[in-house]
Amino acid sequence: MSWQGCTYHPSRDASAQCRSCGRRLCAACLQERGGVPYCSRWCWCRGLFRTAVAAARRVLALPIPPPWGIAATAIIAVPLMAGTGLLVARLLATAPPAATVLVRRQPTPQPTTLAAHIQGHGRQSRLLVYGTPGTTVLVTLDDRPWRVVGLDASGRAEVTLVLRGTPPRVRVFGLGTGVPATAVTPTATPTTAHLVLPTATVAAAATPVPTVTPVPTSIPTASHPHATPTPPPTPATRPSPVAMRSSQVPDLLLVRDGGPRLALTFDGGSTADGTAQLLALFRRLHLRPTLFVTGAFIRNHPALVRQAVLDGHEIGNHLLTHPHLTTYAKNRRQQLLPNVSRPWFEHQLLATERLFFEATGRRMAPLWRAPFGEENATLRSWAYDLGYLHVRWSSLRGTSLDSRDWVDDEHSSLFENSDRMMKRLLGFPHLEGGIVLMHLSTHRSQPPWKVLPELVAKLHARGIQLGSVSSLLQASPSWRPHLETARKRFEARQARQGSHAPTEISPVAADRE
Repeated sequence: MSWQGCTYHPSRDASAQCRSCGRRLCAACLQERGGVPYCSRWCWCRGLFRTAVAAARRVLALPIPPPWGIAATAIIAVPLMAGTGLLVARLLATAPPAATVLVRRQPTPQPTTLAAHIQGHGRQSRLLVYGTPGTTVLVTLDDRPWRVVGLDASGRAEVTLVLRGTPPRVRVFGLGTGVPATAVTPTATPTTAHLVLPTATVAAAATPVPTVTPVPTSIPTASHPHATPTPPPTPATRPSPVAMRSSQVPDLLLVRDGGPRLALTFDGGSTADGTAQLLALFRRLHLRPTLFVTGAFIRNHPALVRQAVLDGHEIGNHLLTHPHLTTYAKNRRQQLLPNVSRPWFEHQLLATERLFFEATGRRMAPLWRAPFGEENATLRSWAYDLGYLHVRWSSLRGTSLDSRDWVDDEHSSLFENSDRMMKRLLGFPHLEGGIVLMHLSTHRSQPPWKVLPELVAKLHARGIQLGSVSSLLQASPSWRPHLETARKRFEARQARQGSHAPTEISPVAADRE
């Protein structure tokens, strides 16, 4: 059939019609389209769709025998039901409980004894320790951690000593018990002494130390204050009777009268990726920075914490679970979150303090740092009453000594490689008296502290000494009184709650290794 007037070429005779939209097409148009009776690709696709729908309708209209229908329904229904069941099971497994009940486990007395004695003299001296197999023992010389030893399968450990010079004080701690040995029985030999811990004393050692609020059996993994239970306040955690107003508590940012000194600080949350290598780097560079660690870090990595103490690093408090304290992340204001109460905050500080004592037998420095930098005058006042001085990192003229090594995403606008990080830190307008913030763990492909040797060399070339926060404050006439006040409050609180210092073995002469 043919009629006059092609839609696209009016001068040509129309010989066909588009099957989709009905446009008239001439023979030349059909030839250009390969003989397909559609005016465009869209019409061709629409025609195919209509054809497929018509074919589907014809198939669905066919009669299906009942057995085939039942089989098809079962084939479709069984995978759907199995998937629904798996989804429900996963939701039930991951859903939080309606209420969390804390159950404090009662300590079980250990029917064993812990004994230690020193034999010989000069370069032939040996420290012998006996006790329960697998027990970890900390040995200190003159109140400094000297060696951590573990008892073997036979319950025995041996350490070589070099006796010379003035006899130091040798003390032994049973790590994890919270209370060291208390009985001393010297022998007739001047260079030999015995330390015996009876069964009853060991059983008492397993009881919680009354210096801090008891710690729950497990550290919550959530970092929000709502996830942490609020323990009731006890007389042991009451603040000092002489408390300062919150407006009087200082916030340590920059020390302007401390001389050519710079404090290095490293925060530890819960992971320790690369921490062992970082501690080895500190030893190689002869650095002793201040490490702020959480209770979760101490519980997850006690060996690393003990190694840091043995290396002479200053350990500060970073709270128990690294929680958010203020609304700064939401509205850039340092307002307390609703569930951040004073008893809860004191529990965060003191529980971390107790975990550190159980792991190392030592007390933390009277310094703390708020997680995420979220703090205000109220929090500083609460901590100051317990003997803790807050330490921030330095900021001045729109820049800061935050290394930003916590930024792992290379596509982030805050990300800086090690070279750019070092250049920015060295460009800080007032390095003397500054406080640098870095971290003990990293997820970067290249650790940010690989440039630390070069940074230390350049700072030394400027005549700047690197050390801990306490060494910086001790050199400052304006900040030394605040540090001393915090330390006195810390010691007074320990005295009110009972002294738990370790008992000496005997005065012997030994080299510090």
